[in-house]
Amino acid sequence: MKTSKRAAEKRAVDIPAGTEAFTLHKRSGFADLLWIVALASLLEIAPVHLIAHHWSAAASWIATALGLYGAFWCIDAARSLTLQPTLVGPDEALIRLGKLFTLRVPADSIAHIGAASRPGVRVVPRGSEPNVCLEFKEPLTTELIFGIRRPLSAIALVADDPEALTAALRRMAY
Repeated sequence: MKTSKRAAEKRAVDIPAGTEAFTLHKRSGFADLLWIVALASLLEIAPVHLIAHHWSAAASWIATALGLYGAFWCIDAARSLTLQPTLVGPDEALIRLGKLFTLRVPADSIAHIGAASRPGVRVVPRGSEPNVCLEFKEPLTTELIFGIRRPLSAIALVADDPEALTAALRRMAY
């Protein structure tokens, strides 16, 4: 099966010259979780539609539409984890968890890079054991999904290659 050049370009990860890319989803299993939720959502659509149809046809179609939307949203979020990796360049790091989390870290804003995280620090992705921790000289603003912004004074990452990410961050910051 041949793929068009445009389709191949659409799926390619854009890594600007002079930057290194790192992923934050394999070790934590976050992408797998999104794929499982998408599959579960697709599997539950038909039974929910049939059961809800006994009470209201309109409600059953609304539930079906919401289930499909949720499944496709999870698939899109899982794909974005691969297509939008964390990037470390000479002057700044762009810490991303797909389209769910973005944080620009200028080189001169890093106070400490370590492996241990302190309690209360935001872990990306959540629910995992972090292996890279960054503390900032002053709070930076992170952008979450739906344009929500939050200040962060430190962040703990679950990097798939923590040694390489730490080395790249140290080259950038020091």
